[in-house]
Amino acid sequence: MGYSPEATTGVIFRALKPPTTLLLNDLPALSLENDWNPLGLSTSGHSEASVVFVGYGISVKDYAYDDYAGVDAKGKIVIALRYEPPPKDSKSPFRGAPRYSTYATLRAKVLNARDHGAAGLVLVDLQPPRQAAPELISTKSSFARMNNGILAAQVKREILDKWLADHGVSLAALKEKIDRDEKPVSLELPSLKISLTITLEQLRERVENVIGLLPGSFWKSQSRRRGANSSWRR
Repeated sequence: MGYSPEATTGVIFRALKPPTTLLLNDLPALSLENDWNPLGLSTSGHSEASVVFVGYGISVKDYAYDDYAGVDAKGKIVIALRYEPPPKDSKSPFRGAPRYSTYATLRAKVLNARDHGAAGLVLVDLQPPRQAAPELISTKSSFARMNNGILAAQVKREILDKWLADHGVSLAALKEKIDRDEKPVSLELPSLKISLTITLEQLRERVENVIGLLPGSFWKSQSRRRGANSSWRR
């Protein structure tokens, strides 16, 4: 049987440091990759807007749970918690770690924020740190092939905690209340502003991720690819 090696072209995203910036009110710009990261499924662009805290950023129509109920997110930058509330009982649509439901995915949160008219989403992870696991999601690992039409980033918990605490808002207390009651506790914070600029450049590189082509014994006009990995890096 004949064999021919083959390579394919992969695609990754990386954030360009200038002009990729995030500012909280009039404070100095946060340090890219140390204090925050753009998410790979973000669009490129700029927004400066007031802030809305939207809990976990989840809307479940048939369960009467909506983190966007009672707040106006249109044109705002929303802050959302990573993951989802712990299930209150067996009827809950949510799931406990590590088998979270689809509502906990980054894409679901980003699309829900976009559908509610938000200009951007800032994610924060308040879960206890896991050993050897970085808190910030890398831009590369959160890559998406389609344009989701909204700015999206993650900021470290200690940064947002201090900023909000200085304005009388406790993220830990809000999360505790949501988790305890499985009910949204969303807040509009008109005195707080975030300026967010994200520029993502698409890079193509040749990767040897296909072992080769094996001629098929039945379909003579076709070949079967045996691949080691997807050419879309995430």
